[in-house]
Amino acid sequence: MPSLFGLGTYLSVAGVIASFVGTIAAQAIAGASAYQSSAEPTAVKLSVTPNPVNYPMSLHPAADFQPDRREIILASSSPRRRELLERFGYTFRVVEPDANAECGICSRETPPELVARMAYQKAANVIDKIDSGWVLSCDTVAECVAIILGKPENREHAKQMLQRLRGRKHSVYSGVCLWDKTTSRRSVRVDVSHLWMEPITDEQLEAYLDSEQWFGKAGAFGFQDGPNWIRLDSGSASNVVGLPMEMLEAMLVETKTT
Repeated sequence: MPSLFGLGTYLSVAGVIASFVGTIAAQAIAGASAYQSSAEPTAVKLSVTPNPVNYPMSLHPAADFQPDRREIILASSSPRRRELLERFGYTFRVVEPDANAECGICSRETPPELVARMAYQKAANVIDKIDSGWVLSCDTVAECVAIILGKPENREHAKQMLQRLRGRKHSVYSGVCLWDKTTSRRSVRVDVSHLWMEPITDEQLEAYLDSEQWFGKAGAFGFQDGPNWIRLDSGSASNVVGLPMEMLEAMLVETKTT
């Protein structure tokens, strides 16, 4: 898949252009900065827009960073997303989505379409479980040579993913959904980071598999674990871990100004 998105761009989910296959695939939203409270549209339009978000925070907040003080309901079972929110000082609680909210892949979806839809599905599932607050959901996948790489099912699956990635450029996409229970305001955005994996030896690959650090991670690698054979070329480091903190901050700021 040719890369359309360079450093300093994000993908905004912004309208309706085509139908997804299946009933659950019909969930997406209109408006990256314009919220919508009507019924879900049936498709996603993705447009590349200049990104107002820089990437200064890396995996740690700047010394003067002030997090939004509203309570967030994290619709995710990911320990890495919890760790990032804790590290950045957000107040949150976890309400995990049902398992059926995290399934359903359409073969015609691009990686950004997939993560946008999955983030929306998770938020839509959790919004009915709470009385008030902002639901935050996220979905992350890796992509290499037009193949979407989610979480590996087992060691052999992880090995196949790493063999595909080694010596190649690849991208990591995260869809983020913010949904206010009180007003039904909803926003979905997609962030992308570009990486390079060194052509590691079979011995290095097996050693990493033995560490089990691949478990539960999109693309079968943990950027936050610091392997010296993964290089971030552009984009957000926290996006690679599973929650783009810079984009989350920008989305929360927007909720106060729209």
